[in-house]
Amino acid sequence: MSILGVYLTKHDLQLHKYNYNPHRDKGDAKYRGLLDRLKVDKDEEYEVLDFIQSLINKHNLPVSYVHKIEDALHSSDLKSIVFRDDLIGRIEKKLGLW
Repeated sequence: MSILGVYLTKHDLQLHKYNYNPHRDKGDAKYRGLLDRLKVDKDEEYEVLDFIQSLINKHNLPVSYVHKIEDALHSSDLKSIVFRDDLIGRIEKKLGLW
């Protein structure tokens, strides 16, 4: 890990288990403002990568946590949760990070 933290690529994800769109969803602008910072689109590859990477770097976790976080993100009990702060809190609790 570098001083700046972990940098993930799509190859770090479980592409055999979850389907991700490598592009923005139809209708998504390049940047839509506040909502893009508040919500996580769980089927967009770049958003999932950014979310997992930021959580790993926040807690200085080893890369081995990528799949744990990814599985938690897609767990049935978090299916309807889309707001970033809610997801962070619930995943941190689920994985015992706080």
